[in-house]
Amino acid sequence: MSRMHEIIIPQLGVNETEGVLVCWLVAPEQHVARGQVIAHVETSKAVFDVEADDEGCFYPLVEPGSRVSFHASIALLLDAPDAAAVEAYRAAARPGKSSPVETVFEAGGDRQFTAKARALMLLHAVDPDSLPTGRIIRESDVLSLLRQRGQPEQTAAPVRPIAQPIIRPDLRAVAVYGASQGGLAIVECLRSTGTQEAIAFLDDAPGMPGTLYHGLPVWSGSELEGLREKGVDAVASHIMSARVRHELRRRAESAGIVYLNAVHARAIVAPSVTMGAGNVIKAGAIVDAHVEIGDCCIIDNGVVLPHHNKIGSGCHLAPGACFGGNCEVGDNTVIGIGAVVSARTRIGANVIVGVGACVARDIPDNAVVEGHAGRIVGQRRPG
Repeated sequence: MSRMHEIIIPQLGVNETEGVLVCWLVAPEQHVARGQVIAHVETSKAVFDVEADDEGCFYPLVEPGSRVSFHASIALLLDAPDAAAVEAYRAAARPGKSSPVETVFEAGGDRQFTAKARALMLLHAVDPDSLPTGRIIRESDVLSLLRQRGQPEQTAAPVRPIAQPIIRPDLRAVAVYGASQGGLAIVECLRSTGTQEAIAFLDDAPGMPGTLYHGLPVWSGSELEGLREKGVDAVASHIMSARVRHELRRRAESAGIVYLNAVHARAIVAPSVTMGAGNVIKAGAIVDAHVEIGDCCIIDNGVVLPHHNKIGSGCHLAPGACFGGNCEVGDNTVIGIGAVVSARTRIGANVIVGVGACVARDIPDNAVVEGHAGRIVGQRRPG
């Protein structure tokens, strides 16, 4: 049997978990070289090239137009053409391997469900036999069925009343927009200061308002404008979408609610740093002298921003991103996990810098940057 190598779809961008395979650029059984671009994958933010990280005879595992999870196998490379080996791979159960489509229920072996469809089915107790066969069932299929039945798209379980939280007069009461893992990070960030406390979450997801999330009540996002009536005068958010963060800032300001800068007590922020509103600076970040930060940015764990960096509004600097001094970053740009930006570099607006990328030259607006720019350009003298 030929040696088989799986092509795993990489993590594209910082916050995305899945994308759409737009097209394959090579044909089945075509020989591909290491580093050759073989596919285009589209996320909500950009279109990325997917490169082969090995060489061999190419066999796709998913069809163009399919929604695929990152870190899933999307194709195989073999030393020589071997269709039988590929079919055996498809048929075999592979524990511990990610899959673009999660098989949840088997109904005669002809039905598969995406993870989102599965979650919605479990929430509404949907019988899998009530859904079409012979194809992948997606979240939209389940929602369509619920609408046909006239069933509300949220949990039918009775919601127990949530008591009004107790607001301590010595702490600033804050509502956190987004009952999520990122929202929990904001809660701990606020608590670390000793002067602020998260009182509740705001969330618009079906079934969330009126419940508890990690011990805090969840209120509808539509209640943001009425927070003062509940004794809350500030809101903070870790929502991944810069567009949503900007809209929250607008709504908060219109309602006279403070869109808070949430700065963890274990972040190092120099006194000369200036920033707008609605920023999050997480534990372990270092923001040095005379750094300027706009509005609605997320400065994640372990980010290093030396002196005189200028970060626009709506940016997300992911964990471990490291900058030299005197850099500029345009609005709504995402800098990936562990990316390195050389000193005095200018990165435009609406840019995505991939995970671990090395940026050593200026980047124009709307670009997607991946990989390392390092190459040998000379020799160092001994001693």
